[in-house]
Amino acid sequence: MTNILAIDQGTSGTKAIVASDAGQVLAIAEQPLHPVYFEGGGVEQDPGALLDSVLTTGRRAAAEADVPLDAVALANQGETVLAWDRATGRALGPAVVWQDRRAEALCARLAGAAGRVAALTGLVLDPYFSAPKMRWLRENAGRGRGAAAGDRPERRDRRQPLPSGRPG
Repeated sequence: MTNILAIDQGTSGTKAIVASDAGQVLAIAEQPLHPVYFEGGGVEQDPGALLDSVLTTGRRAAAEADVPLDAVALANQGETVLAWDRATGRALGPAVVWQDRRAEALCARLAGAAGRVAALTGLVLDPYFSAPKMRWLRENAGRGRGAAAGDRPERRDRRQPLPSGRPG
């Protein structure tokens, strides 16, 4: 018998299921997540909480099923982006969630290149996709609370980590 651990890491929570090749559900574990929503269309999540939810639900489901696992499948928030330090592997700030719309102005500025973007990528130029979010992050890195609120404080040295504190 083949047993698969399937983990669905979503915006509002993570669910892990262990299922047999016959389709029998052997265990389910869930953990809620709480995105932070900002004025101006910002949506962020704590990358540590995302990772913890994947590890915790996966381990709980595997322990509850108590069977050998033959494979692990992972589905995630495909257009959520996260910048991290290549040397340490540590996140430089919160994950920018697929729902985040703060790159709208960037996409509007690039509207004349929308045809080229589509030809090169097969995607429409829209803040939903990862590339505009990452560009927005690069342009706004280090603006702290102001980036979330949409104001434009001073620029910073991009070699320094992003601030992790957010308005609460």
